[in-house]
Amino acid sequence: MGSVRERRPGRWELRVYVGRDPLTGRQRYVSRVVAASGKREAERRCAELEVELRAGRAAPKAGTFGALLDQWIATKARRWSPSTMREHQRIVSRYLGPLRDVDVTRITTQTLDTFYAELAERGGACRRRPACVDYPCEHGGPLSAATVRRIHVVVRAALEQAVKWGQIARNPAAHAETGEVVEHEVTPPSDADVVRLLAAAEQVDERFAVFVLLAVVTGARRGALLALRWSDVDLDAGTVRFSRVVVHGLDGQPVERPATKGKRTAPAVALDPVAVAALEAHHDRQFELALAAGVALPADALLFTDDPLGRRPWRPDNTSRRFRRVVAEAGLTGVRLHDLRHFMATTLLSSGVDLSVVARRGGWARAATLLDVYAHALPDRDRAAADVLGGVIARRDR
Repeated sequence: MGSVRERRPGRWELRVYVGRDPLTGRQRYVSRVVAASGKREAERRCAELEVELRAGRAAPKAGTFGALLDQWIATKARRWSPSTMREHQRIVSRYLGPLRDVDVTRITTQTLDTFYAELAERGGACRRRPACVDYPCEHGGPLSAATVRRIHVVVRAALEQAVKWGQIARNPAAHAETGEVVEHEVTPPSDADVVRLLAAAEQVDERFAVFVLLAVVTGARRGALLALRWSDVDLDAGTVRFSRVVVHGLDGQPVERPATKGKRTAPAVALDPVAVAALEAHHDRQFELALAAGVALPADALLFTDDPLGRRPWRPDNTSRRFRRVVAEAGLTGVRLHDLRHFMATTLLSSGVDLSVVARRGGWARAATLLDVYAHALPDRDRAAADVLGGVIARRDR
């Protein structure tokens, strides 16, 4: 609130409250003496001063979009996992170079629409050798709508931070057009393909065969399987818990982190007798390996490791390469390690297992997300629903 008082005829003092000092806690005021013909004009000038001061506090000087990206990533670094940090840095360095020198206040929705359209048309890798320096260049191939959408997510989040910091009044990316992303149905491997994969894995490496088997029966992600320790396995109860994941750190080395960002305890996933027997044999082999090295196998040793003490996990990238070799040995094509997770979900859902059970087993936070992805795996239930409704209509006709 502002106040005015006449110091002498025609000279008025304007006084506006600007909050407390963050260090001392004392109230702060800004005063200014102006010429005014009367109290009404002085109050008008005081209101203008108050608006000016508020705008000055709410709108700190904005810089370039590149500076905003650097500040935003530095702010989020303490919360992001190493893999999230690496992905954001990759998108910024690979795709957002043309926007780095643009002033944040000059970025409009039209600016982003034009930029996304150029990426969709020629934002892919340059097809000329040597490659062009400019990006996007005229020799670049088209970029998929899904990739443009991922780039937009980064741009929108950074500009939203600029809104929170008061550098811009509104987010120009909120209504930007990224193009339509076509969702494709998940096509998991068949039962016969999975059996061939397991047989090929046993021929290549017994330890890796256990890894593939757990991926099939639990639907766990690669990182969760690599972080699995014997303290997470209860062979007597036939259960396993995935409480951590292994990801690539910023230096490229594998690091462990909690599987979930919340405080929820990882649920116990039940194992069938075949999986339990495979784990028992795997534990015996690992115990003998440690004994041969002259050490005792710790109770919390990793399951999938080349270290006799079970301290260093397999690298995620090496694990995926090993899986691709097994796929080739099995004579299959186009099967990814993550497809085994799809196999678990579609097999259980099509067999009538409750949706919440499948979501809990696979670690999906929301069952609705699971249903969105795998709704096509429920044709029998859809047919049963049609029969129920048809029965109601038939009774009415009778």
